[in-house]
Amino acid sequence: MSNEWSGYLSPFIWQLDGGFQNGSFKSNTFPSCRGLNTNHDISMFGGWRNNAFITGPTYSTLIAASSNIVNAEAMIDAAGEKMAEPLPLSYYPRSWAMISNLMLNGAMESAGNTLKK
Repeated sequence: MSNEWSGYLSPFIWQLDGGFQNGSFKSNTFPSCRGLNTNHDISMFGGWRNNAFITGPTYSTLIAASSNIVNAEAMIDAAGEKMAEPLPLSYYPRSWAMISNLMLNGAMESAGNTLKK
C-alpha cells in the first residue's frame, strides 16, 4: 500500500474487511457513528451496496489493501462481480461504475504507467 494512502485508507479497508462475510459485504458494514463536535449520529447511505455512486469509490479503495487484510483478494473478486453487472443508466452513477471498473481491473494503473513514459 502506498505510504501516501495508508493513514487514510487502512481504517476504511479494515472496516470493509470486518463487514465482509460469505463472499459479500453486509448491509451494516458501515454502522452509524457520531461525528466530531456534533450531537447526532451520521449514517451511511442505506442502499450503499446497490448504488454505484457509493460502491464505485468504496470498492476502488480495495486496490490499496495491504497484505495483512485477510479477505483482500476475496473482497476485490466480490467487488468485481458486483461492478460487472449492467451499468446504471444515469450519468453520475454510470461514470462512477466505469471509473471503478477501470480501477479494479488495473486499467488505470496501466494507463498511468504508460503516461509516465
